[in-house]
Amino acid sequence: IGHISRLRLCSSSGGGGCREPQPVVVRFAPSPTGRMHVGGARTALVNFAFAKRHSNGRFLLRLEDTDAKRCKPEAASDILESLDWLGLRPDNADSVPVQSNRLDKYRDAAARLVDSGLAYPCFCSEHRLELLRRHQRAAGQTPGYDGKCRLLTADERQQLMAAGERSPVIRFNMRAAAARLLPSSLSSSSSTSPSTIRVRDLLLGDLSFPLTGMEADPVLLKSDGWPVYHLASVFDDRCSGVTHVIRGREWLPSAPKHVLLRAALDSVLPSNTDAPPPPSSLLFAHLPLLLDWRDGAKLSKRKGGGGGSSGKDGPAVATEIRELRALGYLPEAVIDWLVSATWTGRRIGESSAEQELTQQSPAKTLSEFCSAIELTEQCLASRDARLDPAALRSAGLRSLTPELASTAAIQAVRDRLALADGIEGSPSDAELHRCLATLRGRLATLFDVDSHSYLFRAPDDSAVWQGLAQLLSESAAAHCTADSLALSAMDLLSSMTSSSLPTGSVKKPSPLHFKAARLLMTGQSEGPSVREIFHHLGSDEVHKRLIKFKQSLPLTSSSATADS
Repeated sequence: IGHISRLRLCSSSGGGGCREPQPVVVRFAPSPTGRMHVGGARTALVNFAFAKRHSNGRFLLRLEDTDAKRCKPEAASDILESLDWLGLRPDNADSVPVQSNRLDKYRDAAARLVDSGLAYPCFCSEHRLELLRRHQRAAGQTPGYDGKCRLLTADERQQLMAAGERSPVIRFNMRAAAARLLPSSLSSSSSTSPSTIRVRDLLLGDLSFPLTGMEADPVLLKSDGWPVYHLASVFDDRCSGVTHVIRGREWLPSAPKHVLLRAALDSVLPSNTDAPPPPSSLLFAHLPLLLDWRDGAKLSKRKGGGGGSSGKDGPAVATEIRELRALGYLPEAVIDWLVSATWTGRRIGESSAEQELTQQSPAKTLSEFCSAIELTEQCLASRDARLDPAALRSAGLRSLTPELASTAAIQAVRDRLALADGIEGSPSDAELHRCLATLRGRLATLFDVDSHSYLFRAPDDSAVWQGLAQLLSESAAAHCTADSLALSAMDLLSSMTSSSLPTGSVKKPSPLHFKAARLLMTGQSEGPSVREIFHHLGSDEVHKRLIKFKQSLPLTSSSATADS
């Protein structure tokens, strides 16, 4: 099943021959009730990668806004912007369907189901349904509809419609649909009285769901004429020719209902010109959940991540793409983070031993994921994954290395440096790659660039003196002043311009001297080693910075170093 989309399907009729398989079509269908969430981004990522893995595969976006009270226009815009930022551009980006613009189509489909006996109007009041649920719970039963309106005669329905006391909802006649439509490949027992519905899930295998355990006759169309999620989603999947439904595992209980509803719609709607696959070949892949690393709770839009703030159990994970972007992470880092929580790292036809030999880099790039993805438990993680902020920072560190930094990442670093004072001109790509090499393991976000702008400009003298005073306050150096420490650091750096070992007045430089030397070059007390910074800046630039700093020395000290 996992490989059927890549096979050439041969016809057994007429003159035989082979035809190309139907192109893979997947979709990402979020509800615009909140900003783009990392769980939704992971679902979009897997759909995108699976589509790009196949020739002529299509990745579609659809906005499911049938919950009108909770949907927000700004959320829809955020979803589109987030996908674009992550590099997951849908193939239908210029004409994204919005379900609220298609209400007539859903109403027409519901009417066709009613006419065929696969659905029926229900006139039960909310008061009656609440009393029914109370009675069922008191009796130890699972609350559900009892099918009262399913048993109404045509005349009784007509009378209720004429009375106009209440606009009915439209309910799906589950048992009638199962008995009439399910092929033997998707049900058990006799074809006239199936007891289970089978769902083909590429990650979980073939699953059987008993009809008795499913929601009884769910609502398809509300009394206000708006569809519920199930009708609109399955209808749109059919119209779009979706071949694989890849979504979160929380939707698994809905899968048998959707299989049956898809069969019902196929039986009453005209054939799609795009020839979508029949229900028996509709494939699912329900992805494991992403969890909060602290307590294992499911991440959700409503819970939020607090923008990375700390709680009693540790720092929270930012759960919105907008949050991650605001924290300075690059899209490559977010993709790496999500892929690492999703992909086992194994490639097609590769054993675990071969994987260890061929995996050259720990980074998980989008292109690499697109070329390797398969909807199998060998390729994709089968268990829920906790999103660790430490793993996000590691992904950020990988994204800002000279080997992996993209052209867009280099430009983002250049744009960030442009905000710093004192940098003349715009650094070249080569200079920025050298910068990333020197700062390897120190840059996880664009904001980390701010504290290392010294690679492109001399530090402020005031910052150097403040740093020297702080060093002395933290050290046990007796009879040492900031002036004398600055002089020793200058001697140390001057000696490095002509020799690999310090010479002059500092016979045996201590860690304090090296820290002071770093301060003179960078204005920072922490960072790469003195030798790394010296190598990056070069002796000429270091000499210029020493001359500049020398002007801030007290006159007596400056005279003492006139020959330095």
